Amino acid sequence: MGKKNFKKRFNANKRADMEGKTSRSPLFLHISQSISWKIIFTAITMVIIGYILLAKVDPIGKNIYSALASVFLIGGHIMVAFGFLYRHKIRQ
Repeated sequence: MGKKNFKKRFNANKRADMEGKTSRSPLFLHISQSISWKIIFTAITMVIIGYILLAKVDPIGKNIYSALASVFLIGGHIMVAFGFLYRHKIRQ
């Protein structure tokens, strides 16, 4: 993709309308919605809980914390990606 097309596609001065609110850049239009931020905040909380649980794992890895830590860490990282990609359907 050439520089011309890139500048046309992601023009920072271009405004987009989203339910009465305007955004500086349409690139981050989907991130500014409240549902996306709630998903991302929940995912970051899950990752933090996963690292706290990881600190409690015994060296052999046979206790429940080893299973829970991996679930929270992997699930949290997947939810961060989902939070960035989630698009709320706007009713008209």
